[in-house]
Amino acid sequence: MILVDINQILLAHILFQSKTNKDFDENLIRRLILSSLTKCKNKFHHYGKIIICSDSRNYWRKKVFPYYKSTRKKEREDSNLDWESIYTLCHKLKGEIESNLPFQFLQVDGAEADDIIAVITELKNKEERILIYSADKDFAQLQIYPSVYQYNPIQNEFIVQKDPIRFLK
Repeated sequence: MILVDINQILLAHILFQSKTNKDFDENLIRRLILSSLTKCKNKFHHYGKIIICSDSRNYWRKKVFPYYKSTRKKEREDSNLDWESIYTLCHKLKGEIESNLPFQFLQVDGAEADDIIAVITELKNKEERILIYSADKDFAQLQIYPSVYQYNPIQNEFIVQKDPIRFLK
């Protein structure tokens, strides 16, 4: 199975495009995302089906840890990007992906894609090989399971953590 962190892919393409263009070209971003997912499907078909994992709007961690990701909020406020438009576009594109693409789409109220990926990995790692399609290095801790691999679609390379237990600590 292939677990795709869709939020990271969306933001990576939007932010990359924003470097060259002040206004977002939605059609270009759609094509880039579709191209990324098609490349994933074609290159890693031997891992099995693709499951798109998405953040929900209200994470449980924000309720438990009020300062969770607070530095990111400050960085967004200080940047010259229109984050409201970026998040609106992400929401729209996720809806289109869920409605129009032939992949299972998971979004759990209160959870981040990271949570979904971690739970599925823990539950399914003994039954099948799992590829995590994300550049997020935090997923390296899931390599404690021998059947779990991670591919960074931005750098086009596998992320290999030789000591995932130490990495977690």
